[in-house]
Amino acid sequence: MENMYYIGLDVHKKTISYCVKDGSGRIYAEAEIPTTRLDLDIWMKTLPQPWTAAMRSLDISSISPIPSRGSKFLSCCARRSFGRI
Repeated sequence: MENMYYIGLDVHKKTISYCVKDGSGRIYAEAEIPTTRLDLDIWMKTLPQPWTAAMRSLDISSISPIPSRGSKFLSCCARRSFGRI
């Protein structure tokens, strides 16, 4: 059976902070990448498989739509979830 990887993304205007954990909760990788389509696409190609991700963002319009590559993305817009910020 394959080990699932879980990715948390904190999306900002200029950077995306991420943390990748394996199924046991151990950190596989964490860092920051620039918020561009090219950097996101390059980073996604380096991810272990299979994975699922959740994202927190105030505004993800600069990178939407995010290509899922067959994996699952869950998104949370802070403005909608937590009221006006």
